[in-house]
Amino acid sequence: MPHVVDKYRPLRPAFTSETSPMPLFASLWGLAVVLAVWAAPDLHTSLAQKESALEPVAALAVRVGETLGVPTLRSALEEAATQSAALGTFAAPPPPPPPEPPAPVVPVGPDEPVAWTGLTPPAKRVLVVGASTINSYLGSELRRVLEETYGVVAIRDGRLGTGLVRSDVFDWPAHLEKLVEEHEPDLVIANFGGNDCQPIQVDGKRVAFGKEGWDGEYASRVSAMVTATEAAGAEVVWVGMGVVKDEGFSERLRRLDRILESAVVDAGGVYVEQSDLTAETDGSYKVDVSHDGSAGLMHMSDGVHLTRLGAKSVVQRLLPRLERAGALMPADETLAVASRLDLQSTARRESTPSLVMVPRHVPAGGLPLVYLLHGAWDNWTMLSEKAHRDLQGLATKHGLILAMPDGRPFGWYLDSPNDPSNQVATWFVDEQRPAIEDAVPHSGQIGLLGISMGGHGALNFALDDPAAYGAVSVLSGAVDLTFAESRKQLQELLGPLDANREAWESRSALHRLRSLEGEFPPVQLVCGTEDIWYPSNQALASVLGERGDVRWVEGEGHSWSLWLAELDAQLAWQAAQLKTTSDR
Repeated sequence: MPHVVDKYRPLRPAFTSETSPMPLFASLWGLAVVLAVWAAPDLHTSLAQKESALEPVAALAVRVGETLGVPTLRSALEEAATQSAALGTFAAPPPPPPPEPPAPVVPVGPDEPVAWTGLTPPAKRVLVVGASTINSYLGSELRRVLEETYGVVAIRDGRLGTGLVRSDVFDWPAHLEKLVEEHEPDLVIANFGGNDCQPIQVDGKRVAFGKEGWDGEYASRVSAMVTATEAAGAEVVWVGMGVVKDEGFSERLRRLDRILESAVVDAGGVYVEQSDLTAETDGSYKVDVSHDGSAGLMHMSDGVHLTRLGAKSVVQRLLPRLERAGALMPADETLAVASRLDLQSTARRESTPSLVMVPRHVPAGGLPLVYLLHGAWDNWTMLSEKAHRDLQGLATKHGLILAMPDGRPFGWYLDSPNDPSNQVATWFVDEQRPAIEDAVPHSGQIGLLGISMGGHGALNFALDDPAAYGAVSVLSGAVDLTFAESRKQLQELLGPLDANREAWESRSALHRLRSLEGEFPPVQLVCGTEDIWYPSNQALASVLGERGDVRWVEGEGHSWSLWLAELDAQLAWQAAQLKTTSDR
């Protein structure tokens, strides 16, 4: 008999006295408990920051979850999900490369060609660790670029809702020790702090963020992690926190960044700032971003974590900073290798970093070396920030070693009679040059290229020892100190002009050149006609006469647009002049 459907019979039976709702309620409660344990680290961190009365409940859920192994399962699933969204594949990590012996020290002016790999052996294995920022797009994009751009094995471990304040939630020092032991990285890139602006335990007492004792305790934890990691054989680069939407939270993160920077550097690591990469030029929260032809939001809806596009933008700008930290060498052989060199200066009573870029293949006899001297407002990182990849390519293209020493902002590359720490001329000639030239395979031919204040320094160094340099490039040179008599920084170094004119003029390149007798290296002078220093450069051109190759750029001011556009032509000119010098 065919089955007949009674159209009046309900499709879903109603509850009767024989049908109990308790199993349904029990299932819902069970699901709620599972979700609470799963999300406990995030909830716990949020409640701790707000000092909520519910914090002990969340802490209990965290302990239950750890006992059941929930954080491990969650981390594994989130890692797979994040890789799928951000990378698009579930590719297995490549096998570890065979161990390689450290590169031998290369003498100056080598007798044989040199395959240059940097001042320190390049990293082959990199470990990236942190909290939710590393678990999300910033971490996945960083890992992808490390593998694709540098050819390293990159291991990523990001844990949501964790940090260095609450070891009862997750013990990062112990976990990092295990990771380093297991993976044996050459370099560890760390990013912590987003969950740490909360009370911390100090000698058994709970101390609120910002109160006395908090900074010291947190710094000691950071320092211990850096020290232990470096003792295990891995360099540490600590990336600071970004700017977030909530202004109060962002201010707390800036305070935390200052603690991090001091603790990391004091422990022997390298601190890399991120806040300016996630902010507008005035330091405020950045909403929109454009990168590689695409435009979109910088942050996710929470105002904290980066979107995929935001992460790509930030990582691209982080790369020069990571390379300046050392131990990362691009796989592209057309790019020179960037290395950081630190010098403890006696003349300046401080540590002075510098950046050198050496092409991969150095011929027998070495390559000419050109010093790039920065301007008054800048330091050794500025050219790298503006044109890192361009400089790497140009070094190889023109066969030059490039060195970017730290001439100190407003140091003017001079020895001050008033400030014992501002002996920048002595530092450059007696300390910095020998340190760099002992470290790189140069040919003995030396050039100088200076921007603004650096142009003044380049001329003065050549005036002090004309035979030591084969070429001098001056871009928008601040060549007459007396023209800047109102500058407070110069007055502090030399005293007021009216009472100390001899001190000013004896250190001013333009005044010194007027009394020059004898040989002087060829000078290429470039300046915009709208530059504040244009009249001084015109006077310099007149003094140089046939010794100067002068070019005025109509309508240009004192700007990076001119200087960056000139790099290729200036380095080509330097290479031609230094080759001519070496042939003589």
